[in-house]
Amino acid sequence: MKVQIVIICVMAFIPMMSAHASQTADPIHFDCNAYAEKAIKQYEINRELGCNFSGARWNSEYRNHYRWCKSIHANKSSLQAETQARKNDLKKCN
Repeated sequence: MKVQIVIICVMAFIPMMSAHASQTADPIHFDCNAYAEKAIKQYEINRELGCNFSGARWNSEYRNHYRWCKSIHANKSSLQAETQARKNDLKKCN
């Protein structure tokens, strides 16, 4: 009887643990946060240098970069390409 109670308790606890783990350790969530933060930093450099780049790549809204990242399911090559494109533009401006 005690073994059954322990098993039931463990079985009830596992979904809660996996849900929490997926929210805190979701690699896509982390990559999109990092991507959006980098995009905003590059946007700020764009403004500071007076480069005046515009368009979706140079949007000032964190949530827009984050949503775009989530919409492509954090395809690492796409994220890297966008970050590199902004970096290349900033080098040309500087």
